[in-house]
Amino acid sequence: MTEKTRTTAAVLGLDALSKTLLLKMLDDGHMPYLSSIASTSRTQIRELQCTPPLTMASWPSIMSGVNPGKHGIFSFYRVNVEKRRLDLYNTFWLMHPRIHEMISYYNNKIKTFMFNVIPENPIIPVRNSTVINNMFFSGGLKYHPKQLDRKLLSILVEGQKYIDQYHRSELCSTIKAFEDLLDNYLIPLVEYIILKDYSLVWYNLDFPDHILHKCEKTLYNKEIQVFSGIFKRIDKITKMFTENFDIKIIVSDHGFEAYDKIISINDILVKNNLGIKTKEPIIDLIIDEKRVNVMRVDPRLVRILEKLHLKGFAKKILHLYKKDVKVFSSQYLDPYNSDAYYLRRTYGIFFNNKSAIRKVLDILDSYSDYLTYALSNEVYKGPYIDKAPDIVVLPKDGISFGSLELYDSDIIEKPGADHYINGVLVTIDSDADLSNYKLLNNTIVAPLIMCQMGIPVSNQIDDLYTLKELGLNCSTEDYVSKWSISKRLYYKLQRQTTRTAQ
Repeated sequence: MTEKTRTTAAVLGLDALSKTLLLKMLDDGHMPYLSSIASTSRTQIRELQCTPPLTMASWPSIMSGVNPGKHGIFSFYRVNVEKRRLDLYNTFWLMHPRIHEMISYYNNKIKTFMFNVIPENPIIPVRNSTVINNMFFSGGLKYHPKQLDRKLLSILVEGQKYIDQYHRSELCSTIKAFEDLLDNYLIPLVEYIILKDYSLVWYNLDFPDHILHKCEKTLYNKEIQVFSGIFKRIDKITKMFTENFDIKIIVSDHGFEAYDKIISINDILVKNNLGIKTKEPIIDLIIDEKRVNVMRVDPRLVRILEKLHLKGFAKKILHLYKKDVKVFSSQYLDPYNSDAYYLRRTYGIFFNNKSAIRKVLDILDSYSDYLTYALSNEVYKGPYIDKAPDIVVLPKDGISFGSLELYDSDIIEKPGADHYINGVLVTIDSDADLSNYKLLNNTIVAPLIMCQMGIPVSNQIDDLYTLKELGLNCSTEDYVSKWSISKRLYYKLQRQTTRTAQ
């Protein structure tokens, strides 16, 4: 393909979109515009390998071009054993800048619009970049700069009631709530963005992830046609981006697939005398007992009810007597005092006793039908591997992992749906011919955009060789030192503001 001058780019980020789901929507005619160009040479659809397949870790890899070993975020949180608490990752923990920050450091006259960057809090300001966060983990509407034009601000304020409705919706009613959100907020926001002459627009939506977690039966019951209305609206956004920008990309941070078994790594650890049981749900993310009525149930009773297909019926009977009660297992693994522990959706085993690592590797050999595993330094590269889990574990097809809850069994027959290791990359009118690649690293995305726009990529990127194979000659720049300065200045300013307020 002859290289053209490309000065603008638009990225549509769809959290947890799998290639399987996307192709199904295309084949069934729910995305007529994308379908019309998907069969031509203009469009390339590839899978992305996302390790770990987790929102908080994968989006920074996609938006920076470096793996978690270089940007420092491996999960939503990690256990602080000394202070006996969870430390939630935030932007201060991010050790490498994302694409809009790098573009600003290179040329702060280039205008960027970023919707829901990850991590969302706090927003570290850089010049000429508008950042709006309110869909993932921001805890409400957050934006920069503080002064927005009247039209944009009215769209954001009006949109919050649809955001609230979407977040409050339960189970599959979330589908209709998201359709309303698209019609009344997300699509009008795109229409506004297009009129404002931004060079880069990055638009992250928490679909289909948020809905699939609430309504997972759509996957394991193969009822995905219920998403047709949403995908028709997503297709409208795709068309608007395609017709108004030079570089067009759709990307997801991981997939989402059905499973029929759960492997409880923590039960495996307990069975091998490496984990200690507790009746206290001591991780705040599991439960806040001050806010809800709690009923503890032996996990063996839950398994029996599931096998008899009576769990749903038992819940209904219980809620007739106690509407607000929350039912939790009576057994958990204690992450503070055990030799090792697995935290839900961290895709890794953490060790308080490092001498037990070899023993656990040997134990995992007997579960090779269900999972793959490797030492962290065999998966990640970079200076922040010490923040990673000691052993990386990834489920095979049809498998999911348990949590700190103990099941009294290492393998549980249970249908459901959860994260899948591969996301998807769709490029439209790209200079890069991806025909020799069936699977790409998720770290390719930001450099692919920057290189085609003539902007130097980070000198730490993982995929410089791949870019050269694609025929893209990319210069490099040190952005990390500038990012460190930005974070320090912001932190210092916030402390001064706090002291002044007091």
